[in-house]
Amino acid sequence: MINNEDLLVEDTYNKYKDTLRTFANTLLVPLDEIDDIIQETFLEFFQKYYSICPEYYIKGMLFKILRGKSIDYFRKNGQIQQLNIDEESTIRRLIYLSGYMTDDPADIILNHELFQKIALDITNMRKPWRDIAIMYFLEQRTIPEICTALNISKTVCYSRLYRSRIYLRMVISEYAK
Repeated sequence: MINNEDLLVEDTYNKYKDTLRTFANTLLVPLDEIDDIIQETFLEFFQKYYSICPEYYIKGMLFKILRGKSIDYFRKNGQIQQLNIDEESTIRRLIYLSGYMTDDPADIILNHELFQKIALDITNMRKPWRDIAIMYFLEQRTIPEICTALNISKTVCYSRLYRSRIYLRMVISEYAK
């Protein structure tokens, strides 16, 4: 007998599996390992985060878990590929990956115990800061995408992002005490 929770799990899996497969391929995960890593990603998400994760955080959380699982895979198997920098596909991959290399406060959010508190603090932010924080840190959108979605200039976007970072650093430092 299938219950509502099973349907939610199946719907979430079907909604994000193709996007995660593309992202894993971009991270250079071998094709025969991608499905295993995606299944591990969903398993971890549903075991640890699904019950406390709002709908609009799901995609960003899945991407962060997948990135971590991919790194774990490469560390465990010691597979390092050499890339030919002259190939166009390599350059596209490197440009795509550079958008995910960050030392922002969002990396700290994955700590399970702090997730709810920080999510509540993001919800209580001023609306302009909150919109930027959700799109940048959780949804992993680029600055041009955020500017287009919110119909603001890059300068305003960077200013709001800066303010939201300061706010999140302050909040996170309070929890770390």
